[in-house]
Amino acid sequence: ECLCECGKSTVAVQSQLKSGKRVSCGCTRNRSSKIASRGERKTPTFISWQSMILRCTNPNAPDYHRYGGRGIEVCPRWIGNFQQFKEDMGERPSGHTLDRKENNRGYSPDNCKWSTHKEQQNNKRSNKFYEVFGRQLSPLEIMETYKITPKKFYYWLKKGKTAMEVILGQK
Repeated sequence: ECLCECGKSTVAVQSQLKSGKRVSCGCTRNRSSKIASRGERKTPTFISWQSMILRCTNPNAPDYHRYGGRGIEVCPRWIGNFQQFKEDMGERPSGHTLDRKENNRGYSPDNCKWSTHKEQQNNKRSNKFYEVFGRQLSPLEIMETYKITPKKFYYWLKKGKTAMEVILGQK
């Protein structure tokens, strides 16, 4: 038996709580249905909004430690308000996902954009950037621009070469 954040008591299976499949007594599902029509709840835009809320607010969500667990928050105007999120962000374009411009800031209209997979990969906080001809480039940008395989790029970095030396060795 669990006590929901809304104050209602409910019975839940422990594995569903741990996995994040069960996050409330059903009150969040009811709130979702009030903020989006039945058909809208299956759209990529709604799924992105819902996933953002979950990973920032539910300690049982698989990625919570990378988001809510490290202080990443969702702006108040988007919590419980899909329509406001959709108005601010627009429909999610095909092949795009929700991305934060600055990874250490929360989700808000001024810090979010729809990004391609490539843009997301270049915006990971684990990325190390290298100075190349006066520009800061991610490993992916270097490999694509200078036609270097990941295997070769990382092999030479491990051997002590700089990114610039790896690039110049390609010419």
